[in-house]
Amino acid sequence: MKLTGRTAIVTGGAKGIGFGIARRFVAEGARVVIADVDADAGARAAATLENAARAVPADVSRPADVTRLIEQTLGSFGRLDILINNAGVSLPAAFLDVSLDIWERTLAVNLTGAFLCGQAAARVMARQRWGRIINIASINAFMAEPHAAHYAASKGALVQLTKGMAVDLAPYNVLVNAIAPGPIATERSAPIFARPDQQGMLGRVLLGHPGAPNDVAAAAAFLASDDASFIQGTVLLVDGGFLAG
Repeated sequence: MKLTGRTAIVTGGAKGIGFGIARRFVAEGARVVIADVDADAGARAAATLENAARAVPADVSRPADVTRLIEQTLGSFGRLDILINNAGVSLPAAFLDVSLDIWERTLAVNLTGAFLCGQAAARVMARQRWGRIINIASINAFMAEPHAAHYAASKGALVQLTKGMAVDLAPYNVLVNAIAPGPIATERSAPIFARPDQQGMLGRVLLGHPGAPNDVAAAAAFLASDDASFIQGTVLLVDGGFLAG
């Protein structure tokens, strides 16, 4: 098991990609804190992982919630080794219709949340002289599609934040990388992918089908492990060849 003895926080960990990562980390020997704005869903997710996980309700865009998340993680497990910045929102709207509220909420969760959690976690990791921070970006950081200018902006900025964090945290042996998933079939997205109007988009996936949360979880487990000890400031595409086509 690659993560035995490690403690990880997974934000947005109650469902979808986040829960897939949490489940994989537990299978690899880690203890996991599932942070999610949906307290009930977080508690249910943690319960399925039994004694290896606990849930902490948190809105990552709120500094007080982030402080409490770190404190409760340290209180429960005594250390923090891995942070997965997975919490995010997608609020589709044509550019001419994007309200300031939509813009600010998208950036607050997708970018500011990663900054707040990353900084708070890195302060702990820097003292330990060991840490892994993995930001879940998106192929939308590198491409544009309709009704997603604000979402793409948040994910593009997250990629640049990843690189800046990697530069500043390298002296403390804190490794910071990002994963950019392509189309991933989750409880929320699978019905969307089944629509006829989505087949053209899915046709761009060279492997011929959307990915699964486990595909992203496998990449996260690798980057969080000692196997990735010489990887810093990079973005790992998990997109089935979407951007290569």
